[in-house]
Amino acid sequence: MFSNNLVAFLLISGIGISVFVFFHLLRQNGIKLFSRRIALGIQLLWLVRFSLSFAKVDNEIVNNAYLVIYDQSLFFLDGLLVWLYIRTLLQPKKSFKKIWLHFIPFTALFIYLSLIALLNPNNVIEIYNTNIVKLGQNESIVSLRDIIFIILLLTINIIYLVKSVNITKSYNDELKQNLSNIDHLTVNWVQKFQRLWIAFFIVPFVIYFINYMYPIIGRVGFGNIMMVLFVLLSIIFNSFLLEQVYKPVSLFTKETSLENQNFRNEKLQLLEKLESLLQKEQYYLDEDLSLGQLATYMNIKSVELTELIKMSPYENFYDLINSYRIDEVKKQLKETDEQIIQLAYQNGFRSKSTFNKIFKDKTAMTPKEYRLS
Repeated sequence: MFSNNLVAFLLISGIGISVFVFFHLLRQNGIKLFSRRIALGIQLLWLVRFSLSFAKVDNEIVNNAYLVIYDQSLFFLDGLLVWLYIRTLLQPKKSFKKIWLHFIPFTALFIYLSLIALLNPNNVIEIYNTNIVKLGQNESIVSLRDIIFIILLLTINIIYLVKSVNITKSYNDELKQNLSNIDHLTVNWVQKFQRLWIAFFIVPFVIYFINYMYPIIGRVGFGNIMMVLFVLLSIIFNSFLLEQVYKPVSLFTKETSLENQNFRNEKLQLLEKLESLLQKEQYYLDEDLSLGQLATYMNIKSVELTELIKMSPYENFYDLINSYRIDEVKKQLKETDEQIIQLAYQNGFRSKSTFNKIFKDKTAMTPKEYRLS
């Protein structure tokens, strides 16, 4: 179990990192303005949360009602701000005119709790300190107000988590329609962060509040674990944020779908031409090969190539190119003694993990197993 001194140290570290990233973002010009504002908002959220948690890290008697109110209400902003950041980053062309509507639940709750703290601060402090004593004694704490609060908190955060995942999936699909390598792009760290968000935020919250009402394990200790996870989540997010490489989908050419008789009649010839070009010219060896480039080599429009790929056995451009890369690696695994990772890089892959995943998806074996088979 984490000691209070360790938790206090980690909270101070979290505060320092949030301050550093906040001022770094203020000086940075690479992030689009709206995305940068949301990223700054996330840093402020964590900075305030870690500061409030540090003030209560020993679970000593609290004499400030607003300290209790702010600490609870801020959790309604996590899902919203993360969703908003991902949306501004991956869907920059979307309208944000009514974005303020999404802040209504938090604003209403914040005003309601602030009024309670203003009108009856002693009652807020008394209830909080009583619960702190019960927490230390592992007594059951169940009230209708707590249940409603917990359900609302989890529901809102899960809704925005689902919305964030859907945006990322849509973005990822668009990348795979146009690019043969996506390992270096923003979407990968966003997906990793979403998984960590579930593991470090959503799941611990569910366990914490179940244990809060019906204690099974020490709640004070588990509360410390949660705070450590929050600090780690913020550190991971900030490391991704500072290292991200962004390629907006809006850079890809949008063309009207071609559904005419002439194109349908030519599809077999074009499919043969596509296969011949890839086998003869080996364009797939170019790790930066894009849909637009391959369409240029074929003297057709990007939209024609996209629809051509839909008629082929491949799911999208990404699948097409990496299938040819894997076929070439398979041949070289049998014919040469070259190191596996070198073969991967020579045939257009940028990442060992991506290569291994795609290879196993295509062959049901690892590269080493395939070579020895």
